[in-house]
Amino acid sequence: MKPKINADGTLTLGESNFTTEQVEQLIHDMLLARSRMEPPVPQQLPQDRDPIVQFQPAMEVSRNPEGITLAMRSAGLGWVVYSLPERQAHFLVAYFTKRIGRPPVDLPDIEVAQGQAN
Repeated sequence: MKPKINADGTLTLGESNFTTEQVEQLIHDMLLARSRMEPPVPQQLPQDRDPIVQFQPAMEVSRNPEGITLAMRSAGLGWVVYSLPERQAHFLVAYFTKRIGRPPVDLPDIEVAQGQAN
């Protein structure tokens, strides 16, 4: 079953029409349902289909009692929020530093505001 975007901005799926808000709720509900299904989502990125890639996503980062909260905006899924323990956050810092190097010394402190990392 393939969805169709209509001229009025609604989506048709099968015999049903959905507004933007209804599609967002449906995606939310389906993501929750998928998280409870077997088999679970693979631990590794599947190689049998092309991933949906979001270039330059808006993001927000904040501290939480266990580590870091990382929210990233997907054009299709909306905001996906991850709670990373400090160990995992440190791993990402080390990984990025190794892969792309340290930022230039004159780089200002990174601030996250209004969904954009500056």
